[in-house]
Amino acid sequence: RGAMRAMLDHFHPDTPENYIITADRGYESCDLIFQCELKKLHYVFHVNAPSSSRSILKIKTAEDTYEYIITNLPFSFDKNDIKDIYHWRWGIEVSFRYLKHANGLLHFHCKKPEFLKQEIYPNLVLYNFRIFLANEAAEENKRRKRKSTN
Repeated sequence: RGAMRAMLDHFHPDTPENYIITADRGYESCDLIFQCELKKLHYVFHVNAPSSSRSILKIKTAEDTYEYIITNLPFSFDKNDIKDIYHWRWGIEVSFRYLKHANGLLHFHCKKPEFLKQEIYPNLVLYNFRIFLANEAAEENKRRKRKSTN
């Protein structure tokens, strides 16, 4: 929560209505919601099942499974829009998991902020380069398959 609070403190967009802050369970808190409201930012927070279902959006995700969302999105956003918004967030989660585990950012070799940046930034660049190459390879594979079927 502290990191999210710090990010929101430093986030001053010209058009806050164009942004939607998303967060997983455990990040919801009155102060973060208040901070988003003050900055006029939209938000979608995934929360644990509440004891009272008033003012919380309940979305059915499987036969006997529901997810609970706190949001201030306008009514023009329906449940499917909110599901999509929350789903887009998973790409970020997968990236962080990859960076931490596969890219070796779970444990650092230093403590000074400047040296930490020297570990983190090259890993981010390499990660983005690998994703770019993987996407290009996937697109090339699709082109070859289409070509061979025609």
